[in-house]
Amino acid sequence: MNSSTAHRFLLHKWFSLVCLIALFSLIRLPAEDGPIFELKIEKEKISDISAAAREINSKVFPFQDEKTGKTFVRLDRPDSITIPYLKEDPFFKSGPFTWILVGNLETYNKGPSPRQLAGRWDATTDGRYASITFVKEANQLNLNLSPDGKQIYQTRMVQNLEIHEETILVAYYSPEVGASIQMRDKKGTILCEANIKKSLPCLSESSAPFSFNGNKDSWSFNLSHFIAWNRALNDTEIISILTALK
Repeated sequence: MNSSTAHRFLLHKWFSLVCLIALFSLIRLPAEDGPIFELKIEKEKISDISAAAREINSKVFPFQDEKTGKTFVRLDRPDSITIPYLKEDPFFKSGPFTWILVGNLETYNKGPSPRQLAGRWDATTDGRYASITFVKEANQLNLNLSPDGKQIYQTRMVQNLEIHEETILVAYYSPEVGASIQMRDKKGTILCEANIKKSLPCLSESSAPFSFNGNKDSWSFNLSHFIAWNRALNDTEIISILTALK
C-alpha cells in the first residue's frame, strides 16, 4: 500500500468514526432529554412508551369517549394503575421531577378516601415520597413532598375541578428551585398555581410504587395522559409539550 492509498484509507476510517459518533449522539439525545416515563392509553392496552418500557399493573381498562373521541382510563379505585418499584430505575430516584397529568373529574361524592390522585405515597408504611391530592369540598389541589417519609412539604392550590371539564395539571420539584403545582390550558397558559419558592431538602428514598388512584364510592378521574421527567422543566418546554398533545 503506497502512502497516497494509506492516507485515503485512514481518512475514510476517520470519517466513518466521526459519522458513527454523531449518529450515536443523535440516538442518545431523546433518552437523556425526553420523558423518563410516559403512560400511553390506547383502545386495547395501557403501556409505558418511554425507552424503559416498564411493567404496568392495571385494574382498569381503556374506553373511548363518544363526544371527544379521546381514549381514557377511569381511575375509580385505589391502585387503579401501578408501576412497581425498582431500586435501579431512575424513575424512582429521589431527585427533581416534572409530572404532566391530563384528564377530567368524572364523579364526586362525599365519601371515603384515599384522594391521592397520582404519586408514591404509602402512609401506612411511611413510604411517603411525592403525590398529587385533591380535596373537592375545599376546592384544593395539593402537591405533597416528604424528605424523610414523615415530614410533609405541601403546596396548596385553591381551584375548583368541574365535572367532565378537561384538567391539565403540571407538578414539579427541584431541591434548588422549590416546587409548584399548576393548572394550565391547552396552550400552556397558567390558569392558577401554588409554589414553594425556596430550596428544599432531597426527598426520601421510598420503596413505594407509583400509583394512580380513585374510589368508586366517592370519586373517579378519567386519565388520558401522564408524562414524567427526572428534571424540572422550564416554562418554554412545558408549553411546547402541551401544545403538541392531541
